[in-house]
Amino acid sequence: MGKSILVTAVAGSGKTTVCKVLCDLGYNAYDIESIPGLFSLIDKKSGKPMVKQHNVNLDSIEQGNNWNCDKTKMQMIIDKENADVTYYCGGASNIKRIRSLFDVVIVLRVSDKTTLTRLGSRTPGQFGSTSKVRKWVLSWKQEIEEEWLSAGGIEVDAEENPIEVAQAVALAAQNLVLNQR
Repeated sequence: MGKSILVTAVAGSGKTTVCKVLCDLGYNAYDIESIPGLFSLIDKKSGKPMVKQHNVNLDSIEQGNNWNCDKTKMQMIIDKENADVTYYCGGASNIKRIRSLFDVVIVLRVSDKTTLTRLGSRTPGQFGSTSKVRKWVLSWKQEIEEEWLSAGGIEVDAEENPIEVAQAVALAAQNLVLNQR
């Protein structure tokens, strides 16, 4: 079985872009947030999946701010993969629960300014397209990044151009995988 690498970050840090570039560079990479049925938005009050979240309404976002990855389904995806190294790009509220599925966790980090700029460039209706949601993301951004890093994640500066970031991700993963042998 090959090595599984989780590339995670807060919204606006470049997960989707890095995933596309990794694929363009010939690496095996998946944008796991786009895999149907793998993630659920869980209502904080009821604990049940939400049917729909309004990406621009902060009250709706806060009500369902648990964006959870199904651990069993993620394990099945990883088990089917036969590449030597595979990158799984995405963010999840329950990262502590799914962390054990991955050999390496890489955390993309950008400045608050870059986060605001990237989220601000999204089209209306997308997550982060309103100033209220962007401010809310910044309110917990540093805390969650530190949590991921303290749990063994490896930081990669995602301020550079996407090709350089993807190459840095691949190099960090390669070095960590080699050190685990």
